[in-house]
Amino acid sequence: VQLNCDHVRTYQPEAPGEEETPHEPHEPLELPPVEKAVIEDTPSARNRQLLINLSQTSDEEKDEELLLELIAVLKDFPGRDEVKLRIINDDKVTSLRLPDLYTNYCPELHQRLAKLVSEDGINLDTSG
Repeated sequence: VQLNCDHVRTYQPEAPGEEETPHEPHEPLELPPVEKAVIEDTPSARNRQLLINLSQTSDEEKDEELLLELIAVLKDFPGRDEVKLRIINDDKVTSLRLPDLYTNYCPELHQRLAKLVSEDGINLDTSG
């Protein structure tokens, strides 16, 4: 996470009925130096791939709803783990990589995904 700004001042909400007047800029605040975080080579720091299997049905609306719900759950756990979907339709399997969606695989995420696609529909590849 990174935050940049030109100057900082204390927030002072206006009282009702007061007209907005321009404020003089305050002197820049001296902030302590920020140390960069060191990312260690731990299993959570390595690139992992989360593979989710979805079975396509004849109900397109229900399938689309499931996909949207699945993506919403994944977005609730932002992180560095790559997400790939395998859409299974009879004998055909379509693999999709979600290039703009990375997640942080954890037990809570696993539990929420299992409710949507079952335990067998979730695989985590930690070899990356």
